Amino acid sequence: MASFNTLDGQPPIVVSHRGASAVRPEHTIEAYRVAIEMGSKFIEPDLVTTRDGVLVARHEHTLAQSTDIAEHPEFADREWVIENFTLAELKTLRAVERTGNRRPESAAYDGQFEIATLDEILALVKQHEAETGEKIAIVPELKDTGVLMAKGYDTPQMLVDTLLAHGFTEPERVLLSSGDLKILKVLHDRILPAAGIDLMLLLVGNTATPEGLAEIARYADIVAPNLSAILPRVELSSPVDGNGDGRAQIHTQLTGEVTDLIANAHAQGLKVIPYTVRAEENSLSLNADGTVQTATDAIRHLIEAGADGFFTDHTDLGVKVVEEYGPGEGAPGVVRLDGTETADFLQGGQGRDDIFGHAGDDTLRGQDGDDRLSGGEGDDRLLGGEGHDSMAGGLGNDGYEVDAAGDLVVELADEGYDRVTARIDYMLGANVEKLILAGEAVSGAGNALDNRIIGSGLANILSGGGGKDTLLGEGGDDLLMGGTGSNRLFGGDGADRFRFDALGEGNLSRVMDFTKGEDRIELDGAVFTAVAGGALAADNSGVGTSANTAAQYLLYDPTSGTLLYDRDGSGGEDAIRIGSVTAGTDLSAADIWVV
Repeated sequence: MASFNTLDGQPPIVVSHRGASAVRPEHTIEAYRVAIEMGSKFIEPDLVTTRDGVLVARHEHTLAQSTDIAEHPEFADREWVIENFTLAELKTLRAVERTGNRRPESAAYDGQFEIATLDEILALVKQHEAETGEKIAIVPELKDTGVLMAKGYDTPQMLVDTLLAHGFTEPERVLLSSGDLKILKVLHDRILPAAGIDLMLLLVGNTATPEGLAEIARYADIVAPNLSAILPRVELSSPVDGNGDGRAQIHTQLTGEVTDLIANAHAQGLKVIPYTVRAEENSLSLNADGTVQTATDAIRHLIEAGADGFFTDHTDLGVKVVEEYGPGEGAPGVVRLDGTETADFLQGGQGRDDIFGHAGDDTLRGQDGDDRLSGGEGDDRLLGGEGHDSMAGGLGNDGYEVDAAGDLVVELADEGYDRVTARIDYMLGANVEKLILAGEAVSGAGNALDNRIIGSGLANILSGGGGKDTLLGEGGDDLLMGGTGSNRLFGGDGADRFRFDALGEGNLSRVMDFTKGEDRIELDGAVFTAVAGGALAADNSGVGTSANTAAQYLLYDPTSGTLLYDRDGSGGEDAIRIGSVTAGTDLSAADIWVV
Protein backbone atom coordinates (compact mmCIF):
# COMPACT_ATOMS: atom_id res chain seq x y z
CA MET A 1 0.00 0.00 0.00
CA ALA A 2 1.23 3.49 -0.77
CA SER A 3 2.33 5.71 2.10
CA PHE A 4 0.79 9.14 2.52
CA ASN A 5 2.19 12.27 4.10
CA THR A 6 -1.23 13.30 5.37
CA LEU A 7 -1.78 14.48 8.92
CA ASP A 8 -3.03 11.06 10.06
CA GLY A 9 -1.17 8.92 7.51
CA GLN A 10 -4.44 7.86 5.88
CA PRO A 11 -5.20 8.20 2.14
CA PRO A 12 -6.49 11.64 1.17
CA ILE A 13 -10.25 11.93 0.96
CA VAL A 14 -12.08 12.76 -2.27
CA VAL A 15 -14.81 15.36 -1.72
CA SER A 16 -17.42 15.40 -4.47
CA HIS A 17 -17.73 19.12 -5.13
CA ARG A 18 -21.45 19.90 -5.58
CA GLY A 19 -21.92 16.17 -6.28
CA ALA A 20 -20.66 14.61 -9.52
CA SER A 21 -20.94 18.07 -11.03
CA ALA A 22 -18.88 17.31 -14.14
CA VAL A 23 -21.55 14.92 -15.41
CA ARG A 24 -24.83 16.06 -13.80
CA PRO A 25 -26.21 19.53 -13.02
CA GLU A 26 -24.70 20.56 -9.71
CA HIS A 27 -26.42 20.26 -6.34
CA THR A 28 -29.14 17.89 -7.52
CA ILE A 29 -30.03 14.58 -5.92
CA GLU A 30 -28.94 12.91 -9.15
CA ALA A 31 -25.50 14.59 -8.93
CA TYR A 32 -25.04 13.29 -5.38
CA ARG A 33 -26.34 9.83 -6.28
CA VAL A 34 -23.91 9.51 -9.19
CA ALA A 35 -21.03 10.70 -6.99
CA ILE A 36 -21.79 7.98 -4.46
CA GLU A 37 -22.02 5.39 -7.25
CA MET A 38 -18.57 6.54 -8.42
CA GLY A 39 -17.13 5.68 -5.02
CA SER A 40 -17.33 8.99 -3.19
CA LYS A 41 -17.41 8.84 0.60
CA PHE A 42 -17.77 12.62 1.00
CA ILE A 43 -20.33 14.80 -0.80
CA GLU A 44 -20.46 18.59 -0.60
CA PRO A 45 -23.75 20.50 -0.60
CA ASP A 46 -23.53 24.29 -0.51
CA LEU A 47 -26.46 25.61 1.50
CA VAL A 48 -28.74 28.64 1.37
CA THR A 49 -32.35 29.06 2.54
CA THR A 50 -35.80 29.52 1.09
CA ARG A 51 -38.19 32.25 2.20
CA ASP A 52 -39.99 29.74 4.40
CA GLY A 53 -36.79 28.59 6.10
CA VAL A 54 -35.80 25.38 4.33
CA LEU A 55 -32.12 24.77 3.56
CA VAL A 56 -31.51 23.98 -0.10
CA ALA A 57 -28.37 23.12 -2.05
CA ARG A 58 -27.11 25.94 -4.28
CA HIS A 59 -23.65 27.42 -4.73
CA GLU A 60 -25.03 30.93 -4.19
CA HIS A 61 -28.36 32.47 -3.31
CA THR A 62 -28.98 33.64 -6.88
CA LEU A 63 -30.86 31.47 -9.39
CA ALA A 64 -30.06 32.75 -12.87
CA GLN A 65 -26.96 30.67 -13.64
CA SER A 66 -27.99 27.24 -12.42
CA THR A 67 -31.76 27.01 -13.01
CA ASP A 68 -34.33 27.60 -15.75
CA ILE A 69 -35.97 30.50 -13.91
CA ALA A 70 -35.73 32.71 -17.01
CA GLU A 71 -38.37 30.43 -18.57
CA HIS A 72 -40.85 31.16 -15.76
CA PRO A 73 -42.70 34.41 -16.48
CA GLU A 74 -44.64 34.06 -13.22
CA PHE A 75 -41.44 35.01 -11.38
CA ALA A 76 -40.43 37.95 -13.57
CA ASP A 77 -41.65 40.50 -11.02
CA ARG A 78 -39.18 39.65 -8.26
CA GLU A 79 -35.43 39.49 -7.70
CA TRP A 80 -34.14 36.02 -8.49
CA VAL A 81 -32.61 35.19 -5.12
CA ILE A 82 -33.59 32.02 -3.30
CA GLU A 83 -34.74 33.70 -0.09
CA ASN A 84 -37.47 35.44 -2.13
CA PHE A 85 -39.05 32.06 -2.97
CA THR A 86 -40.86 29.44 -0.93
CA LEU A 87 -39.77 25.83 -1.27
CA ALA A 88 -42.95 25.05 -3.21
CA GLU A 89 -42.09 27.77 -5.73
CA LEU A 90 -38.48 26.59 -6.06
CA LYS A 91 -39.67 23.06 -6.73
CA THR A 92 -41.25 24.29 -9.97
CA LEU A 93 -37.77 25.19 -11.28
CA ARG A 94 -35.30 22.78 -12.84
CA ALA A 95 -31.52 22.73 -12.64
CA VAL A 96 -29.26 23.45 -15.62
CA GLU A 97 -25.51 23.09 -16.21
CA ARG A 98 -23.98 26.45 -15.36
CA THR A 99 -21.01 26.09 -17.76
CA GLY A 100 -23.16 25.16 -20.76
CA ASN A 101 -21.31 23.33 -23.54
CA ARG A 102 -18.08 23.01 -21.56
CA ARG A 103 -19.76 20.05 -19.88
CA PRO A 104 -21.98 18.46 -22.52
CA GLU A 105 -22.67 15.30 -20.51
CA SER A 106 -24.09 17.38 -17.67
CA ALA A 107 -25.89 19.80 -20.01
CA ALA A 108 -27.72 16.84 -21.56
CA TYR A 109 -29.70 16.65 -18.30
CA ASP A 110 -30.78 20.31 -18.28
CA GLY A 111 -34.35 20.76 -17.11
CA GLN A 112 -34.72 17.28 -15.60
CA PHE A 113 -33.90 17.66 -11.90
CA GLU A 114 -35.32 19.69 -9.03
CA ILE A 115 -33.42 21.84 -6.57
CA ALA A 116 -32.47 19.54 -3.68
CA THR A 117 -33.12 20.23 -0.01
CA LEU A 118 -30.73 19.25 2.76
CA ASP A 119 -33.46 16.95 4.09
CA GLU A 120 -33.52 15.12 0.75
CA ILE A 121 -29.72 14.84 0.65
CA LEU A 122 -29.63 13.33 4.14
CA ALA A 123 -32.42 10.94 3.16
CA LEU A 124 -30.38 9.84 0.13
CA VAL A 125 -27.31 9.19 2.27
CA LYS A 126 -29.30 7.26 4.87
CA GLN A 127 -31.06 5.23 2.16
CA HIS A 128 -27.67 4.30 0.68
CA GLU A 129 -26.49 3.20 4.12
CA ALA A 130 -29.63 1.11 4.68
CA GLU A 131 -29.21 -0.62 1.31
CA THR A 132 -25.44 -1.17 1.35
CA GLY A 133 -24.17 -0.66 4.90
CA GLU A 134 -21.81 2.02 3.57
CA LYS A 135 -21.74 5.34 5.41
CA ILE A 136 -21.35 8.53 3.39
CA ALA A 137 -20.20 11.79 4.98
CA ILE A 138 -21.39 15.26 4.06
CA VAL A 139 -19.38 18.48 3.84
CA PRO A 140 -22.07 21.20 3.95
CA GLU A 141 -20.82 24.73 3.25
CA LEU A 142 -22.90 27.65 4.47
CA LYS A 143 -23.10 30.21 1.66
CA ASP A 144 -23.99 33.93 1.69
CA THR A 145 -24.34 33.90 5.48
CA GLY A 146 -23.84 37.66 5.77
CA VAL A 147 -26.70 38.43 3.40
CA LEU A 148 -29.02 35.78 4.80
CA MET A 149 -28.40 36.50 8.48
CA ALA A 150 -29.01 40.20 7.83
CA LYS A 151 -32.44 39.14 6.57
CA GLY A 152 -33.12 37.15 9.74
CA TYR A 153 -32.10 33.66 8.59
CA ASP A 154 -29.73 32.03 11.11
CA THR A 155 -28.50 29.39 8.67
CA PRO A 156 -25.78 27.99 11.00
CA GLN A 157 -28.44 27.22 13.61
CA MET A 158 -30.80 25.94 10.90
CA LEU A 159 -28.11 23.55 9.67
CA VAL A 160 -27.44 22.09 13.11
CA ASP A 161 -31.17 21.83 13.83
CA THR A 162 -31.65 19.86 10.60
CA LEU A 163 -28.78 17.50 11.43
CA LEU A 164 -30.25 16.91 14.89
CA ALA A 165 -33.70 16.27 13.44
CA HIS A 166 -32.24 13.55 11.22
CA GLY A 167 -29.99 12.11 13.94
CA PHE A 168 -27.06 12.78 11.61
CA THR A 169 -24.46 13.98 14.11
CA GLU A 170 -21.63 11.44 14.04
CA PRO A 171 -18.39 13.47 14.18
CA GLU A 172 -16.73 11.53 11.37
CA ARG A 173 -19.70 12.04 9.01
CA VAL A 174 -20.19 15.81 9.09
CA LEU A 175 -17.58 18.45 8.21
CA LEU A 176 -19.25 21.84 8.70
CA SER A 177 -17.78 24.39 6.30
CA SER A 178 -17.76 28.15 5.86
CA GLY A 179 -15.56 30.79 4.30
CA ASP A 180 -16.16 33.03 7.32
CA LEU A 181 -14.20 32.31 10.51
CA LYS A 182 -16.81 34.22 12.50
CA ILE A 183 -19.40 31.62 11.51
CA LEU A 184 -17.12 28.81 12.66
CA LYS A 185 -16.55 30.62 15.96
CA VAL A 186 -20.31 30.81 16.52
CA LEU A 187 -20.66 27.11 15.72
CA HIS A 188 -17.68 26.18 17.89
CA ASP A 189 -18.48 28.37 20.90
CA ARG A 190 -22.28 28.43 21.01
CA ILE A 191 -24.34 26.35 18.62
CA LEU A 192 -22.55 22.98 18.80
CA PRO A 193 -22.07 23.00 22.60
CA ALA A 194 -25.73 23.95 23.08
CA ALA A 195 -26.70 21.03 20.83
CA GLY A 196 -24.41 18.64 22.71
CA ILE A 197 -22.51 17.58 19.61
CA ASP A 198 -18.92 17.93 18.44
CA LEU A 199 -18.47 18.13 14.67
CA MET A 200 -15.43 18.87 12.52
CA LEU A 201 -15.23 22.47 11.31
CA LEU A 202 -13.67 23.48 7.99
CA LEU A 203 -12.59 26.99 6.99
CA VAL A 204 -12.49 27.82 3.29
CA GLY A 205 -9.64 30.25 2.64
CA ASN A 206 -5.96 30.72 1.87
CA THR A 207 -4.43 31.67 5.24
CA ALA A 208 -0.91 30.23 5.22
CA THR A 209 1.06 31.96 7.99
CA PRO A 210 1.74 30.06 11.22
CA GLU A 211 0.12 32.89 13.18
CA GLY A 212 -3.02 32.88 11.08
CA LEU A 213 -3.29 29.10 11.14
CA ALA A 214 -2.77 29.04 14.91
CA GLU A 215 -5.79 31.33 15.29
CA ILE A 216 -7.83 29.17 12.91
CA ALA A 217 -6.87 26.02 14.84
CA ARG A 218 -8.67 27.40 17.90
CA TYR A 219 -11.97 26.99 16.09
CA ALA A 220 -11.46 24.70 13.09
CA ASP A 221 -10.08 21.26 12.30
CA ILE A 222 -9.55 21.66 8.54
CA VAL A 223 -8.57 24.40 6.13
CA ALA A 224 -9.61 24.42 2.47
CA PRO A 225 -7.35 26.71 0.43
CA ASN A 226 -7.31 27.28 -3.29
CA LEU A 227 -4.98 24.98 -5.24
CA SER A 228 -2.74 27.96 -6.01
CA ALA A 229 -2.08 28.51 -2.31
CA ILE A 230 -0.23 25.17 -2.33
CA LEU A 231 1.02 24.91 -5.91
CA PRO A 232 1.59 28.57 -6.93
CA ARG A 233 1.23 29.66 -10.52
CA VAL A 234 1.71 32.77 -12.62
CA GLU A 235 -0.31 34.25 -15.48
CA LEU A 236 0.93 33.50 -19.00
CA SER A 237 1.50 36.44 -21.31
CA SER A 238 -0.78 34.70 -23.82
CA PRO A 239 -3.03 31.62 -23.44
CA VAL A 240 -1.95 28.19 -24.68
CA ASP A 241 -3.87 25.47 -26.52
CA GLY A 242 -3.26 22.40 -24.37
CA ASN A 243 -5.23 19.75 -26.26
CA GLY A 244 -4.85 20.72 -29.91
CA ASP A 245 -8.48 21.68 -30.47
CA GLY A 246 -7.52 25.09 -31.79
CA ARG A 247 -8.74 26.97 -28.70
CA ALA A 248 -6.13 28.45 -26.35
CA GLN A 249 -7.65 28.12 -22.88
CA ILE A 250 -4.72 27.59 -20.50
CA HIS A 251 -3.85 30.89 -18.85
CA THR A 252 -1.42 29.96 -16.03
CA GLN A 253 1.84 28.12 -15.40
CA LEU A 254 3.07 26.47 -12.21
CA THR A 255 6.23 27.90 -10.70
CA GLY A 256 7.41 24.46 -9.61
CA GLU A 257 7.34 25.49 -5.96
CA VAL A 258 5.29 24.01 -3.13
CA THR A 259 4.35 26.49 -0.43
CA ASP A 260 4.62 25.88 3.32
CA LEU A 261 0.84 26.00 3.80
CA ILE A 262 0.37 22.26 4.33
CA ALA A 263 3.39 21.95 6.62
CA ASN A 264 2.29 25.00 8.61
CA ALA A 265 -1.28 23.70 8.88
CA HIS A 266 -0.18 20.21 9.91
CA ALA A 267 2.02 21.74 12.59
CA GLN A 268 -1.16 23.24 14.06
CA GLY A 269 -3.03 19.93 13.85
CA LEU A 270 -5.10 21.18 10.93
CA LYS A 271 -5.92 19.01 7.94
CA VAL A 272 -5.71 20.59 4.48
CA ILE A 273 -8.30 19.85 1.78
CA PRO A 274 -7.77 22.23 -1.18
CA TYR A 275 -10.28 23.08 -3.90
CA THR A 276 -11.13 22.49 -6.76
CA VAL A 277 -9.60 19.94 -9.16
CA ARG A 278 -11.22 20.23 -12.59
CA ALA A 279 -10.31 18.49 -15.84
CA GLU A 280 -11.58 20.98 -18.43
CA GLU A 281 -8.81 22.77 -20.32
CA ASN A 282 -9.72 26.23 -19.04
CA SER A 283 -9.07 24.97 -15.49
CA LEU A 284 -5.63 23.49 -16.21
CA SER A 285 -2.15 25.00 -15.95
CA LEU A 286 1.20 24.36 -17.56
CA ASN A 287 3.85 22.64 -15.50
CA ALA A 288 7.03 24.55 -14.81
CA ASP A 289 8.66 22.73 -17.76
CA GLY A 290 5.93 23.86 -20.16
CA THR A 291 4.02 20.57 -20.36
CA VAL A 292 0.32 20.46 -19.49
CA GLN A 293 -0.57 19.60 -15.90
CA THR A 294 -3.57 17.31 -16.28
CA ALA A 295 -6.15 16.87 -13.53
CA THR A 296 -4.48 13.53 -12.73
CA ASP A 297 -1.14 15.32 -12.39
CA ALA A 298 -2.71 17.94 -10.14
CA ILE A 299 -4.11 15.29 -7.79
CA ARG A 300 -0.77 13.48 -7.62
CA HIS A 301 1.05 16.74 -6.90
CA LEU A 302 -1.37 17.45 -4.05
CA ILE A 303 -0.88 13.95 -2.63
CA GLU A 304 2.90 14.35 -2.79
CA ALA A 305 2.61 17.71 -1.04
CA GLY A 306 0.77 16.03 1.87
CA ALA A 307 -2.81 17.20 1.22
CA ASP A 308 -5.36 15.39 3.38
CA GLY A 309 -7.90 15.41 0.57
CA PHE A 310 -9.20 17.57 -2.23
CA PHE A 311 -12.44 18.85 -3.68
CA THR A 312 -13.13 17.82 -7.26
CA ASP A 313 -15.94 17.99 -9.80
CA HIS A 314 -14.64 14.69 -11.23
CA THR A 315 -15.32 12.13 -8.50
CA ASP A 316 -14.47 9.09 -10.62
CA LEU A 317 -11.07 10.49 -11.57
CA GLY A 318 -10.27 11.51 -8.00
CA VAL A 319 -11.14 8.09 -6.58
CA LYS A 320 -9.12 6.33 -9.30
CA VAL A 321 -5.96 8.40 -8.79
CA VAL A 322 -5.98 7.94 -5.01
CA GLU A 323 -6.57 4.19 -5.31
CA GLU A 324 -3.76 3.79 -7.87
CA TYR A 325 -1.30 6.19 -6.25
CA GLY A 326 2.23 4.93 -5.70
CA PRO A 327 4.84 7.37 -4.40
CA GLY A 328 7.96 8.04 -6.39
CA GLU A 329 11.52 7.41 -5.32
CA GLY A 330 11.51 10.40 -2.95
CA ALA A 331 14.20 12.93 -2.33
CA PRO A 332 17.81 12.19 -3.17
CA GLY A 333 19.93 10.86 -0.30
CA VAL A 334 21.46 14.13 0.83
CA VAL A 335 21.25 14.36 4.62
CA ARG A 336 21.13 17.82 6.20
CA LEU A 337 21.51 17.65 9.96
CA ASP A 338 21.34 21.32 10.99
CA GLY A 339 18.66 23.78 10.06
CA THR A 340 18.72 27.51 9.68
CA GLU A 341 16.73 30.32 11.29
CA THR A 342 13.92 29.75 8.78
CA ALA A 343 11.70 26.77 7.95
CA ASP A 344 13.73 23.70 6.97
CA PHE A 345 13.11 20.15 5.81
CA LEU A 346 15.80 17.91 7.29
CA GLN A 347 15.98 14.22 6.49
CA GLY A 348 18.37 11.66 7.88
CA GLY A 349 19.65 8.52 6.25
CA GLN A 350 20.63 5.05 7.42
CA GLY A 351 22.03 4.72 10.90
CA ARG A 352 21.71 7.18 13.75
CA ASP A 353 21.13 10.86 12.97
CA ASP A 354 21.14 13.90 15.22
CA ILE A 355 18.92 16.47 13.53
CA PHE A 356 18.45 20.00 14.88
CA GLY A 357 15.88 22.35 13.38
CA HIS A 358 16.82 25.45 15.40
CA ALA A 359 14.47 28.40 14.70
CA GLY A 360 11.70 28.27 12.11
CA ASP A 361 8.87 25.84 11.47
CA ASP A 362 10.84 22.73 10.58
CA THR A 363 10.06 19.23 9.38
CA LEU A 364 12.52 16.65 10.72
CA ARG A 365 12.46 13.11 9.38
CA GLY A 366 14.74 10.53 10.96
CA GLN A 367 14.41 7.63 8.48
CA ASP A 368 16.40 4.52 9.60
CA GLY A 369 18.29 4.12 12.85
CA ASP A 370 17.85 5.38 16.40
CA ASP A 371 17.63 9.10 15.77
CA ARG A 372 17.55 12.22 17.93
CA LEU A 373 15.33 14.99 16.59
CA SER A 374 15.22 18.44 18.15
CA GLY A 375 12.86 21.04 16.71
CA GLY A 376 13.98 24.12 18.60
CA GLU A 377 11.79 27.18 18.26
CA GLY A 378 8.86 27.23 15.86
CA ASP A 379 5.99 24.91 15.05
CA ASP A 380 7.83 21.75 14.08
CA ARG A 381 6.87 18.36 12.70
CA LEU A 382 9.00 15.42 13.88
CA LEU A 383 8.87 11.99 12.23
CA GLY A 384 11.19 9.42 13.72
CA GLY A 385 10.90 6.70 11.09
CA GLU A 386 12.48 3.31 11.78
CA GLY A 387 14.28 2.66 15.05
CA HIS A 388 13.87 3.98 18.58
CA ASP A 389 13.85 7.73 18.27
CA SER A 390 14.02 10.59 20.75
CA MET A 391 12.01 13.63 19.65
CA ALA A 392 11.82 17.04 21.32
CA GLY A 393 9.79 19.74 19.62
CA GLY A 394 10.77 22.64 21.86
CA LEU A 395 8.86 25.90 21.77
CA GLY A 396 5.84 26.09 19.48
CA ASN A 397 2.93 23.88 18.50
CA ASP A 398 4.67 20.67 17.48
CA GLY A 399 3.45 17.50 15.81
CA TYR A 400 5.02 14.07 16.33
CA GLU A 401 4.61 10.77 14.53
CA VAL A 402 5.32 7.69 16.65
CA ASP A 403 5.54 4.22 15.13
CA ALA A 404 7.73 2.21 17.53
CA ALA A 405 7.37 1.38 21.23
CA GLY A 406 10.84 2.75 21.91
CA ASP A 407 10.07 6.23 20.56
CA LEU A 408 10.30 9.00 23.15
CA VAL A 409 8.48 12.34 22.95
CA VAL A 410 9.80 15.13 25.16
CA GLU A 411 7.82 18.33 25.77
CA LEU A 412 8.23 20.86 28.57
CA ALA A 413 5.40 22.81 30.17
CA ASP A 414 4.03 25.87 28.39
CA GLU A 415 5.82 25.12 25.12
CA GLY A 416 2.69 25.14 22.96
CA TYR A 417 -0.22 22.91 21.92
CA ASP A 418 1.36 19.63 20.82
CA ARG A 419 0.07 16.56 19.04
CA VAL A 420 1.14 12.92 18.66
CA THR A 421 -0.03 10.71 15.80
CA ALA A 422 0.66 7.15 16.95
CA ARG A 423 0.61 3.99 14.86
CA ILE A 424 1.10 1.90 18.00
CA ASP A 425 -0.74 1.71 21.32
CA TYR A 426 0.25 4.89 23.08
CA MET A 427 -0.08 6.93 26.26
CA LEU A 428 0.60 10.65 26.06
CA GLY A 429 3.64 11.82 27.95
CA ALA A 430 3.68 15.00 29.97
CA ASN A 431 2.79 18.33 28.35
CA VAL A 432 1.30 16.92 25.12
CA GLU A 433 -2.34 17.76 24.52
CA LYS A 434 -3.62 15.74 21.56
CA LEU A 435 -3.39 12.07 20.53
CA ILE A 436 -4.48 10.66 17.17
CA LEU A 437 -4.36 6.89 16.73
CA ALA A 438 -3.62 5.72 13.19
CA GLY A 439 -2.90 2.51 11.33
CA GLU A 440 -3.18 -0.57 13.57
CA ALA A 441 -3.08 1.34 16.87
CA VAL A 442 -5.79 0.20 19.31
CA SER A 443 -5.18 1.76 22.72
CA GLY A 444 -4.73 5.45 23.49
CA ALA A 445 -4.49 7.18 26.86
CA GLY A 446 -4.22 10.77 27.98
CA ASN A 447 -2.35 12.60 30.71
CA ALA A 448 -3.25 15.23 33.30
CA LEU A 449 -3.99 17.92 30.69
CA ASP A 450 -7.22 18.61 28.82
CA ASN A 451 -6.68 16.05 26.08
CA ARG A 452 -8.35 15.33 22.75
CA ILE A 453 -7.96 11.64 21.89
CA ILE A 454 -9.12 10.29 18.53
CA GLY A 455 -9.42 6.62 17.62
CA SER A 456 -8.04 4.89 14.55
CA GLY A 457 -11.30 3.41 13.30
CA LEU A 458 -10.55 0.01 14.84
CA ALA A 459 -12.00 -1.33 18.10
CA ASN A 460 -10.18 1.21 20.23
CA ILE A 461 -9.67 1.54 23.97
CA LEU A 462 -9.47 5.24 24.84
CA SER A 463 -8.93 6.64 28.33
CA GLY A 464 -8.69 10.27 29.27
CA GLY A 465 -6.73 10.36 32.51
CA GLY A 466 -7.04 13.69 34.30
CA GLY A 467 -8.29 16.96 32.87
CA LYS A 468 -11.29 17.86 30.77
CA ASP A 469 -10.91 15.37 27.94
CA THR A 470 -12.68 14.75 24.66
CA LEU A 471 -12.60 11.16 23.41
CA LEU A 472 -13.71 10.27 19.88
CA GLY A 473 -13.95 6.59 19.06
CA GLU A 474 -14.61 7.04 15.31
CA GLY A 475 -15.41 3.62 13.79
CA GLY A 476 -15.19 0.24 15.49
CA ASP A 477 -16.57 -1.18 18.75
CA ASP A 478 -14.80 1.14 21.17
CA LEU A 479 -14.32 1.33 24.93
CA LEU A 480 -14.16 4.92 26.18
CA MET A 481 -13.15 5.81 29.75
CA GLY A 482 -13.13 9.46 30.71
CA GLY A 483 -11.22 9.18 33.97
CA THR A 484 -11.25 12.12 36.33
CA GLY A 485 -12.41 15.56 35.26
CA SER A 486 -15.35 16.67 33.15
CA ASN A 487 -15.13 14.65 29.94
CA ARG A 488 -17.00 14.28 26.65
CA LEU A 489 -17.24 10.83 25.07
CA PHE A 490 -18.14 10.27 21.41
CA GLY A 491 -18.32 6.62 20.40
CA GLY A 492 -18.94 7.11 16.69
CA ASP A 493 -19.80 4.04 14.62
CA GLY A 494 -19.98 0.59 16.15
CA ALA A 495 -21.20 -0.94 19.41
CA ASP A 496 -19.43 1.25 21.93
CA ARG A 497 -18.98 0.98 25.69
CA PHE A 498 -18.83 4.10 27.82
CA ARG A 499 -17.21 3.28 31.15
CA PHE A 500 -17.67 5.49 34.20
CA ASP A 501 -14.58 4.96 36.33
CA ALA A 502 -14.31 7.93 38.72
CA LEU A 503 -16.36 9.36 41.57
CA GLY A 504 -16.09 12.74 43.22
CA GLU A 505 -17.00 16.36 42.71
CA GLY A 506 -16.30 17.44 39.14
CA ASN A 507 -15.70 13.92 37.78
CA LEU A 508 -18.33 13.72 35.05
CA SER A 509 -18.48 11.71 31.84
CA ARG A 510 -20.88 13.09 29.23
CA VAL A 511 -21.87 10.48 26.63
CA MET A 512 -22.62 12.49 23.51
CA ASP A 513 -23.94 9.87 21.07
CA PHE A 514 -25.45 6.89 22.91
CA THR A 515 -27.32 4.50 20.60
CA LYS A 516 -30.02 2.38 22.24
CA GLY A 517 -29.65 -1.35 21.58
CA GLU A 518 -26.09 -0.95 20.30
CA ASP A 519 -24.04 0.90 22.90
CA ARG A 520 -23.92 0.37 26.64
CA ILE A 521 -22.96 2.22 29.80
CA GLU A 522 -20.46 0.47 32.06
CA LEU A 523 -19.77 1.15 35.74
CA ASP A 524 -16.35 0.23 37.11
CA GLY A 525 -17.13 -2.28 39.87
CA ALA A 526 -14.05 -1.24 41.85
CA VAL A 527 -15.51 2.28 42.09
CA PHE A 528 -19.27 1.63 42.23
CA THR A 529 -19.04 -0.95 44.99
CA ALA A 530 -22.70 -0.96 46.03
CA VAL A 531 -23.81 -2.61 42.79
CA ALA A 532 -23.35 -6.28 41.94
CA GLY A 533 -21.37 -7.20 38.84
CA GLY A 534 -22.92 -8.00 35.48
CA ALA A 535 -26.04 -6.55 33.93
CA LEU A 536 -27.67 -3.98 36.19
CA ALA A 537 -30.71 -5.44 37.90
CA ALA A 538 -33.93 -3.57 37.27
CA ASP A 539 -34.55 -3.05 40.99
CA ASN A 540 -31.10 -1.44 41.30
CA SER A 541 -32.11 1.40 38.99
CA GLY A 542 -34.55 4.26 39.29
CA VAL A 543 -35.95 7.15 37.31
CA GLY A 544 -35.47 10.68 38.61
CA THR A 545 -32.90 12.31 40.86
CA SER A 546 -33.57 10.52 44.15
CA ALA A 547 -33.94 6.88 45.11
CA ASN A 548 -37.31 5.49 46.18
CA THR A 549 -35.98 2.22 47.61
CA ALA A 550 -32.87 1.14 49.47
CA ALA A 551 -31.80 -0.90 46.43
CA GLN A 552 -31.94 1.89 43.83
CA TYR A 553 -28.25 2.71 43.37
CA LEU A 554 -28.20 4.03 39.82
CA LEU A 555 -30.60 6.84 38.92
CA TYR A 556 -31.40 8.32 35.53
CA ASP A 557 -33.25 11.59 34.94
CA PRO A 558 -34.44 11.48 31.29
CA THR A 559 -35.44 15.15 31.34
CA SER A 560 -31.84 16.30 31.78
CA GLY A 561 -30.02 13.11 30.79
CA THR A 562 -28.27 13.07 34.18
CA LEU A 563 -26.93 9.84 35.69
CA LEU A 564 -26.49 9.64 39.47
CA TYR A 565 -25.04 7.08 41.88
CA ASP A 566 -26.57 6.63 45.34
CA ARG A 567 -24.49 4.17 47.33
CA ASP A 568 -27.20 3.65 50.01
CA GLY A 569 -30.31 4.00 47.87
CA SER A 570 -33.03 5.82 49.77
CA GLY A 571 -30.79 6.12 52.84
CA GLY A 572 -29.40 9.31 54.26
CA GLU A 573 -26.56 9.90 51.77
CA ASP A 574 -27.12 12.17 48.79
CA ALA A 575 -26.90 10.84 45.26
CA ILE A 576 -23.72 11.81 43.40
CA ARG A 577 -23.88 13.01 39.81
CA ILE A 578 -21.53 10.87 37.72
CA GLY A 579 -22.31 11.97 34.18
CA SER A 580 -24.98 12.25 31.54
CA VAL A 581 -26.35 11.15 28.21
CA THR A 582 -28.28 13.32 25.77
CA ALA A 583 -31.52 14.50 27.36
CA GLY A 584 -34.44 12.29 26.40
CA THR A 585 -32.30 9.23 25.63
CA ASP A 586 -34.23 6.00 26.14
CA LEU A 587 -31.97 4.49 28.80
CA SER A 588 -32.89 1.57 31.04
CA ALA A 589 -31.21 -0.95 33.31
CA ALA A 590 -30.72 -3.23 30.30
CA ASP A 591 -28.28 -0.69 28.84
CA ILE A 592 -26.05 -0.61 31.94
CA TRP A 593 -23.44 -3.11 33.12
CA VAL A 594 -21.13 -3.31 36.11
CA VAL A 595 -17.66 -4.58 35.18
